[in-house]
Amino acid sequence: MKAIILAGGHSVRFGKPKAFAEVNGETFYSRVIKTLESTNMFNEIIISTNAQLATQFKYPNVVIDDENHNDKGPLAGIYTIMKQHPEEELFFVVSVDTPMITGKAVSTLYQFLVSHLIEN
Repeated sequence: MKAIILAGGHSVRFGKPKAFAEVNGETFYSRVIKTLESTNMFNEIIISTNAQLATQFKYPNVVIDDENHNDKGPLAGIYTIMKQHPEEELFFVVSVDTPMITGKAVSTLYQFLVSHLIEN
């Protein structure tokens, strides 16, 4: 399963891009990546963002949202990545402004998803 980190918002109320805000000297996006990696549940972690922010990420797997859907908010990022990975059936989606998410929370959400897929 691939994980998508949504990081393409304009952060108007926040005043600056949330992805690059810091907690204890570590950027929000770095913390989310580290947490997702620590679970060993994802075969790929992808940052979804806009063209203005893309070059600021120090991460090799950044996808720029489809410009034809800029007015769709976070759905533009999800759509863009799903379109690029048609073979993938499931995606784990998390927002970049959740730097305190834990591996346990990610694991719980993942297990809930898997258990409900099996039931249906």
